[in-house]
Amino acid sequence: DAATAGFVLTGYGPRAFCAGADIGRFRAMLGDANASRQYARACSRLLIALDRAEKPVVAALNGLALGGGLELAFRCHRIVATRQAKLQFPEIGLGIVPGIGGIAVPYRRWPQAAELFHRMLQQAERIDAQTAAHYGVLELCEDLTDLIPSAVARVHALVGRLPAPVVGPVRISAPPSIPAVSVDGARLSVAVR
Repeated sequence: DAATAGFVLTGYGPRAFCAGADIGRFRAMLGDANASRQYARACSRLLIALDRAEKPVVAALNGLALGGGLELAFRCHRIVATRQAKLQFPEIGLGIVPGIGGIAVPYRRWPQAAELFHRMLQQAERIDAQTAAHYGVLELCEDLTDLIPSAVARVHALVGRLPAPVVGPVRISAPPSIPAVSVDGARLSVAVR
């Protein structure tokens, strides 16, 4: 539609942008490689569509952006967030890694934040919006009432000026070593949550 300048993705209310995948579905896919593959492909289709979007897409983080929800935000052309927003890749606590771009995309887009991404991926470190803004990952807005107007302004600023997707190999420096999580430890951490 020519009348549509672009899109703003946000969550409903002040608690979460997107809390990620329905991890309850993971149990049903255990041991079923075909079901796991289909699920990953279905999730990837949305992100590929964002990568190929011809109109600006801005993520407006109104709260938590976790796992696949954070991967979704990272694929948008810009990210704006309230000061209360939190970002995290909690997958390591389940014994898995982000499967739809969380491993490569942030390193490509924000190489200056590589150490931060190492900690987020390896230790499930949750960061606040101010930290993400410090590294250039997102822009802050003062409060929830400013979030959508700020995101819409970013959409209009990007019309006709979409950044080219960053593609190619990812250069990732050696991450700091951390103790490996045992299978029993991973099960215990899931049970405790």
